Amino acid sequence: MKKEIKLKKKRIDYFDIAKGIGIILMILGHMSLQNRYLKNFIYSFHMPLFFIISGYFFKERDNKQCLKTIFKKLIIPYILTCLCIIFYKVFRLVLDGNFSEITNTIKVWGLASLYGSGSKEEFGIRFIGAIWFLLALGTATYIMNLIYNQKYRYLWVFLIAYVGYKTSSYIWLPFSIQAGMVALLFLYLGILSKEYNFFNIKVPFVLYIFLVCIMIFCTIYCGELYMVCNYYKNGIMDVIGGVSGTFLCIKLSMFIEKYLRVIKKLLIFVGRNSLLCMCIHLFSLDCLNWVTIHNILQKIGIQRLDIRKTIINITFVFVMLVLIKIMQKVVTKIKESKYILHN
Repeated sequence: MKKEIKLKKKRIDYFDIAKGIGIILMILGHMSLQNRYLKNFIYSFHMPLFFIISGYFFKERDNKQCLKTIFKKLIIPYILTCLCIIFYKVFRLVLDGNFSEITNTIKVWGLASLYGSGSKEEFGIRFIGAIWFLLALGTATYIMNLIYNQKYRYLWVFLIAYVGYKTSSYIWLPFSIQAGMVALLFLYLGILSKEYNFFNIKVPFVLYIFLVCIMIFCTIYCGELYMVCNYYKNGIMDVIGGVSGTFLCIKLSMFIEKYLRVIKKLLIFVGRNSLLCMCIHLFSLDCLNWVTIHNILQKIGIQRLDIRKTIINITFVFVMLVLIKIMQKVVTKIKESKYILHN
């Protein structure tokens, strides 16, 4: 119990709110949005947000412990999500009586899982999708752990990010390694933001206006920051937009924490389970087509595909998240009851 209380005290609500906003934006970004400006706005900062927050909570460990933590928190969820996708696809083939496709399906999705590319199809291997983030974050975290105490740490960060970026155009390595190498830059910025208490410094109003102007510029002219494949079309402007959007999102989260209690509770719940939301969302994207639900929504007047997909996917993720959390509580209660009975 004491350990659980300590863990709860370490959480900072406005970061959970920011992650909740980020995961909702990520789902929206995958919904074939017709509004170019909305898509540009989302893609200008939603992935840097997660890496910067991860950097803020980075903790140096010995290398063995670091690998154990990465495996437990990132690789196991990745493996379980991949297995769920493969199992479901095979299960559907069995239901349809299409037994001849089972071997090929296991091969295609097994290779996709092992290679771990988010969007690029290297050597004819299909991409796995949204959970590339788990592999890239694992890579960035481990590299940062290796160089954390180096004298010229910032030079190592820029050098590794540059190598990851330049080599991406020649070959895309497995496990989204190069995406993680470039993401190291945002992870490092998160570490610096904690060291200099950046998010809690009183900021002049003029700076907010300046950052909002940057986001407006990125929304209109940029918005093509695809960390999944190291595509930074606008170069340094994409990095500036990612940092500016993250700062504004976290400041907005502080405002929500203080003044909007209902929204705060919902976003904290989503943010604290953002990794689970990501895995559920990928399962929905890769496995479920929702034809019947689409037809129903069309009949009630929702004609735009992106709006239908958004309603379906956000509802599915939220319902599944609630069900999983309820199941976790039931299992915990059963274990506690057995412990009491035995003692």
